[in-house]
Amino acid sequence: MLFKVLSENKVKILVQKEDGVDIQNQSSDKFREFVLSSLHKIYLKTGIDFLTGKVVIETVYKNEESFLTVTRIDISSKEDEDVYIFKLKSIENIFDIKILMIKYSQAACNMSKLFKYKNTFYLSLYFSPSAVSSSDFAPLLKYMSAYAVKCKWTLFNEAILDEWGELISQNPLDLL
Repeated sequence: MLFKVLSENKVKILVQKEDGVDIQNQSSDKFREFVLSSLHKIYLKTGIDFLTGKVVIETVYKNEESFLTVTRIDISSKEDEDVYIFKLKSIENIFDIKILMIKYSQAACNMSKLFKYKNTFYLSLYFSPSAVSSSDFAPLLKYMSAYAVKCKWTLFNEAILDEWGELISQNPLDLL
């Protein structure tokens, strides 16, 4: 097993024929054992821990060699927060969303990220439980629909954006 650390949250593992694991059979105990063993070896060699928390595993099949890309989803700081991802109708709408956040200040988000994926901009917003339960939250979501479309499957979409999208800005609403 060979590996390459791509970032503190991403590693690429080369699976060779001599590793004796069929990555097309991902539900097998042998595949799971290989992944866990590989992640443990990576931790021992680099100190990067992919074993705690959630990860997304992407497989790429080649003839005799295949790749696994493991991406850690860092949710430790977000566990008590609700995450909403919006597909922006236009990048300029981020200014209107900032105005909405000011108007509905009780429902203001704690953190935001702006991504570009396939020539489309996505805004992820992190709300505290008190913001979600405030009287401002429902009107905020209602008026945001004029500027953005709320995405389903938030955790999955966030993993895709982290993996494949380009992070344009961390907390873009704070910068405006």
